[in-house]
Amino acid sequence: MKVALLNGPVPYQNAITHMPLDLIYIGSSLKKEGIEVKGYDIALEGDEDCGLNRILSFSPDIIITCFSRVLFDGTRCLPSALSLLKNIKEKNPGIHICAIGEQATFRPERTIEYSFIDSLIRFTPERAAFSLCMGLKRGENIENIKGVLTKTNIQEQLQNKLWYDHLDSLDQLGQLDRTIFPVEKYLQKDTETTAECSRGCAHRCLFCQRSRYHKYTVTKSIPLIVEDMRNCKRLGFKSIFFTDLDFVRDVSFAKKVCKGIVKAENPIEWACNIRADIIDEEDGIDLLKLMKKAGCYRVFVGLESASDKILSDVHKGITQDYGFKLKKILDDIGIKMHASFLIGLPNDDPEKINETVNYAKLLNADMTSINSLIPLPGTPYGDDPKKYGLFIQNDDMLWFEKESFVNKQACGNKQLTADELDKLHKKVYKDFLS
Repeated sequence: MKVALLNGPVPYQNAITHMPLDLIYIGSSLKKEGIEVKGYDIALEGDEDCGLNRILSFSPDIIITCFSRVLFDGTRCLPSALSLLKNIKEKNPGIHICAIGEQATFRPERTIEYSFIDSLIRFTPERAAFSLCMGLKRGENIENIKGVLTKTNIQEQLQNKLWYDHLDSLDQLGQLDRTIFPVEKYLQKDTETTAECSRGCAHRCLFCQRSRYHKYTVTKSIPLIVEDMRNCKRLGFKSIFFTDLDFVRDVSFAKKVCKGIVKAENPIEWACNIRADIIDEEDGIDLLKLMKKAGCYRVFVGLESASDKILSDVHKGITQDYGFKLKKILDDIGIKMHASFLIGLPNDDPEKINETVNYAKLLNADMTSINSLIPLPGTPYGDDPKKYGLFIQNDDMLWFEKESFVNKQACGNKQLTADELDKLHKKVYKDFLS
C-alpha cells in the first residue's frame, strides 16, 4: 500500500509554510507498519502542476490531505486546494481521498458533498487516519471505523457523541519522523520549524478557530519534547516555534518543560505563543525568566485592539495596558515580542483602528502583525456573523470556496463595509511601515 500526505497549495506568492505536524504523525505511525509513505507540500513548493504529476507518478492508494490550515487565513487557500484534489481524482479515480483539518471539522456535510472526497476525519485526526489506512489495506469496510465519515455514514457519525478520538497524551502519537516531507526544501525557505508541547486552549476568543478545533487539552512528556527538539537540530533547523495556542496556559507544566530543556543543555532555541495576562499569574514573571534561560528568544502575543471595549466583547480577558506592561518585562528579561493586532472586529471603526495603529507604534514590538478579521468556520463570528454585527459580502456563507475572496475582505461590520475595511487595512499597513 502507498499513502500520500498532502499539504495543499496556497494562492499567495512567497507564503510561509511549516511542516504539517498532524500529517507527519500519521505518516510516522504508518512507516512503522512498513507502509510506503510520501509527503507532498504544494504550499512549500508552489508548483501545483509539478506536485500533481509527482503525486500521480507515486500512484498512491490513499491521499490524506489537510486544506484550509496553511496560514492564519488558511481558509482562503480552500479554492486552490479543491481544484488540485479534483484534478487528481479525475486523472486517477481509484485513489481514496481523505480530508482532515478545519474545513472537514467544521463543515463536514459540505466537505463530503465534494465528489472527489471519499472520507473525512474531524478534530484530532491521527489515530483515525491510521485506522483508515490499515482498514483499506486489509480490505475492510471503512464505514465502521471510529472517526471516519463517508458519504453514506456521515449522519450516523455526526449523531454519535463518542465518535471522536480522545488522546490521554500526545505521547500516544509517537515520535515525529520529519523526513517524510522534504526537509531540505523547508530549510531553503526558513531555518525555523514547528513542534508542540500541548494542544488545547482554556480560552474561547470569539474569532479563534484553533481553540475550537482542539476540543480538549493534552500534553506531551518532557523527554519526547526534548528529543523532538534534538531531532530538529540534527536535521539542520536553527530554531523551533512551539505551536501550542498558549504555551504558558499551565504555568506548572511550562516550568517543567523549560527545566527539561535547560537540563538537556538547550538543544535548540525556540519561540512560542503566550497570552498577555501571564503577568497576572503568581509565578508568571519567574516563568518568563526561566523561558529565557531555556532558550526562548521570542513570544507571539495577540493584543488585538487598543479598545478595552472591543477586547471585552471578544472575550480576550485583557485591557490595553497589558501590552505595555508585558513589553517592559520582556525587554528587561531579553525576550523579543511579536505583537499581533486584529482590526474589523464588531464595533471597530476608523477611529478605533487608528488608535490601535498608534498603540502598536508606541508599543514598538520587535515584530508587529496587523490582520483584518476573517469570519472563520467553526467560530461564533463565522457561524452566526449577524448575531455579532458582522456582515459577509452578499450573505455568502460559502465565501471561503470562492476564488473571488482569495485577495478580498470577506466581511465588514456595522461601521465598515467589507470593501471599506479592505482599503483601510491596506492603508494601515502602509502607514505603519512608513
